[in-house]
Amino acid sequence: MGIYAGWIYRQFTVKPKPLDKDVRLDGKTVIVIGANVGLGLKAAKEMAAYGLAWLILESPGIEVLVWPLDYESFPSLDEFGTRAAKLDRFDLVILNAGLKNLSAGPAKLEMDIVINTVTPGFCASSLHKANPQASKAVNLLAWTAAQGGHCLTDAVSLHGEHHGAYLSEQEGKPPSSFVLSHKGSEARSKIWNETIKVLEAEAPHVEVLATLNLL
Repeated sequence: MGIYAGWIYRQFTVKPKPLDKDVRLDGKTVIVIGANVGLGLKAAKEMAAYGLAWLILESPGIEVLVWPLDYESFPSLDEFGTRAAKLDRFDLVILNAGLKNLSAGPAKLEMDIVINTVTPGFCASSLHKANPQASKAVNLLAWTAAQGGHCLTDAVSLHGEHHGAYLSEQEGKPPSSFVLSHKGSEARSKIWNETIKVLEAEAPHVEVLATLNLL
């Protein structure tokens, strides 16, 4: 109960802020997934004002590309990845697409597991579009989509010292006790192995492990 009480308290007291005006992203290429609505759209608009060269997803002064992508479709993901690999460079990537839906998608996997990659906070966005009953909680507790977008832009533009770490409320935070526990380690290994198995089955032409070893 204490964890939830603390979270509710922070939802009311912590309000994410936009990037400082002195932050510059000149010449950088940014890919934003899930930029058609909600947090991704807000983050893309915010970052467009900081000197980008390319924004891959409408903003004056920079080149904008809009590429189709269906996170429920592995062929669509493969096609998107192939196009991205042909870029001269890309500096920042926001994998923002998200959905709260436990039903199975075309790949016979739970859609929220397949699609969700970033949860910057409980925000008033399209995350709960498959669960209308969540609207009351959203109206009461949620940050705005713009505030959620601030979390995304903050995470990719700053915090170089926190690479690979947990970020919450625009700050680096230690992992939870569960993550550090034996059960957490077992869960992490299970999820990792299952994920690799799915990737190898759906994209056999991609050397998944070899690619990950380069990261």
